Amino acid sequence: MVLITLPKKEQQVRCDYYPQTMMKIQIFFNDIERASLEAFGKRERLALPIPAHASGLCTVRFSVPLRDIQQYWTPNTEGVCNRLSWTFEVLCGAQSKFPLVAFFNRIGMNRFTFGTDDLVDDTRILAEVNQTACTYDITLEIACCPETENIHLLLDQRDISWMDTLADARSELLPNPLPRFPDAAWNPVFCTWYAVHGAVDAKWVEQVAPLARDLGFTTLIVDDGWCYPEYKRLSPETLSTWYQDIGDWNVALEKFPDMPAHVKRIQALGMKYLVWTTAMLWGARSRRYANHPEALTDLPLECNCRKFDTTHEEIGQEIAERMGTLVAENGLDGLKVDFIDVVPNSLKHPNGRTSLRLAKSISTAIRQTIPDGLIEFRQNYDTPAMLPYATQFRVMDAPFDYILNFERAVQIRLCLGDRIPIHADPAYWTEDEMPENIARHLIAMLVAVPMISMDLTKLPPATAALIRHWMNFYNAHRAVLNLGHWEFGFADTTCAWARTDNGHERIIIVSDAVRFAEPLTHPTEAAATWLLNLSSQPILCPCETFGPNGLPASPDTIPCGGFGVVRFHNRTI
Repeated sequence: MVLITLPKKEQQVRCDYYPQTMMKIQIFFNDIERASLEAFGKRERLALPIPAHASGLCTVRFSVPLRDIQQYWTPNTEGVCNRLSWTFEVLCGAQSKFPLVAFFNRIGMNRFTFGTDDLVDDTRILAEVNQTACTYDITLEIACCPETENIHLLLDQRDISWMDTLADARSELLPNPLPRFPDAAWNPVFCTWYAVHGAVDAKWVEQVAPLARDLGFTTLIVDDGWCYPEYKRLSPETLSTWYQDIGDWNVALEKFPDMPAHVKRIQALGMKYLVWTTAMLWGARSRRYANHPEALTDLPLECNCRKFDTTHEEIGQEIAERMGTLVAENGLDGLKVDFIDVVPNSLKHPNGRTSLRLAKSISTAIRQTIPDGLIEFRQNYDTPAMLPYATQFRVMDAPFDYILNFERAVQIRLCLGDRIPIHADPAYWTEDEMPENIARHLIAMLVAVPMISMDLTKLPPATAALIRHWMNFYNAHRAVLNLGHWEFGFADTTCAWARTDNGHERIIIVSDAVRFAEPLTHPTEAAATWLLNLSSQPILCPCETFGPNGLPASPDTIPCGGFGVVRFHNRTI
């Protein structure tokens, strides 16, 4: 066993004095000025004077000095932008993103973070560079309705890490207490999507499910393909008609002749069973499309479907009830609920509140059948407003790209914080991929709950051993991975490392080998640190080292896709 002593932690570089800005804030309602406020302070929460029970546009205007600002963050899919765009905007509402922006410098110190606590109404934030005034001129617009009340403007100029400002903002925006998530929401998932796309049936699922269970996956998601008879793979040739048959949510008996019995056979393996759905897309060949054309938006999508207009709330309730019936009729453990975000946010035609009510109706319908039902939502609607209505939030599609999977999971954690089930996008790679890259896929997912989508019936034994090793690692370290406190280090737009600590152990996933020592020097009571190498270079570190498959490696060198165990002895931090 290698024991090491670490040096004292270097002090974080920061300004001894960073001047706060006296800020004039103008507030309008339907183009009539309601107030002109002055804000000055490290952190403020200002009530917006909006008429009670009124519909209209609330507009807030102020300017942020472009002093020591080089980067900004918004709650979109990608996160950090390392350049000052001439203009940028955030369009958000309950069904997509939320109103929060952070400006900071190259070393990650907050310079100005702002937003509102209205997580539901459609909102637009526009930032425009004013070269003469040397400012970002901010226009924040909220589509208010009679249900809108008690909106506050959040301002934070403190000279602290921008990620700490996000944490403080989350403390105001997230439900308190957090919803209770079922234990199964933390279970590794096998998903059929990338493996077979729409060419899925009961026979194939029953072949692959025992293999997935043996590798450590205890939730199964049968993705798109269960509700129409056609066997097809997604490709440029099939994309134009891909969704033409969805919308009614009836089981395709040609593929699943006895769905309830089939589901029970999978559950007997010790697996939860979910299927894919979406309330928001109706195929052109579905009965729902033919029966309710008035409830659809105007333009058809390229996949031969159209979007549901959530303002037709009675029809939305019918869809929610159908999804609850689908769970009950087939003995399912829950649903993957996709594409809530496809109806765009709009100040002229707001959809935030009706989309939120639809999500709540779907969640309620599932939970009336199975109180601990699993409900997967996807990134973009990983918002604090949606948190009560799902049990897990999945990264946007990132096939083949383990770094993108890793960074998008980090972004969801920045949006939602600790102790919330965040799921990786299913890892997917070519059949002849190199072992160290397969290990990187599996390591990258550990910042979230692991999920894969490979055809396990064709999996080489060595690849199966790699997957089993890393799923064993996940299951052995759930306490710190799922319930520890996560922190992140950024190098421009990319996440250089992710660290979780629960006081007993610590895990660091290193994406940039040059910066591996940075998270190690952080004080901790943990007896050991697990250092996982996601980077493209070996890491030289005095520790016990292992290769991608968990076998011992060269001393003090953590290979790509491998890990090291650092034990602390007489350490001084």
